[in-house]
Amino acid sequence: PVRVASDPNRVPLALVAGPVTGPFRRVRGPWLVSGDWWEPGTLWSRREWDVQLGDGTLYRLASQHPGNGWLLDGVYR
Repeated sequence: PVRVASDPNRVPLALVAGPVTGPFRRVRGPWLVSGDWWEPGTLWSRREWDVQLGDGTLYRLASQHPGNGWLLDGVYR
């Protein structure tokens, strides 16, 4: 889990707490993913973003529902 600063439309702007922090140089997304829609009470959905920090490192960031928290899902090497 990470804390993310975002605009009113939940577009991520910066990582403010977590293993890495800083403003994003580039943001691509969201890619919408969902599952278990066929099972009552188990539906989940998430928005995934590819973000680049100032040092050039690319990360996969996700916002998940239910919960609406942010996750740093991975790093591209």
